[in-house]
Amino acid sequence: TLFVVNVEMPHKSWNARRRYRQFAALSEALSSRLNDQTLPSLPQKSFFSLTGPALEERRLALESWIKAVITIPGVWKYMEIISFLDSDKEHYLEQMMAAKNDTTPA
Repeated sequence: TLFVVNVEMPHKSWNARRRYRQFAALSEALSSRLNDQTLPSLPQKSFFSLTGPALEERRLALESWIKAVITIPGVWKYMEIISFLDSDKEHYLEQMMAAKNDTTPA
């Protein structure tokens, strides 16, 4: 099941489609980086296929989780969150971060 993450930035918005395992991989990567920060608990994986109300409950739980994650101080410096939320085609966030970190003299 793909979950749609709607990302809204000034002057641009897009949908990132992610599977539960991608949320889990992000959680694992960030928990190893955020030593002194508490990462919210990711909703547990179901061993059965979810449908109807159970699937909507999972979607809402993942939405709450990612909203909590992006408010963690300093989390935006990690490429894992950038890549997770970025557009699969345009890589808007990666370009924005590269431009921000560009120290080439004008």
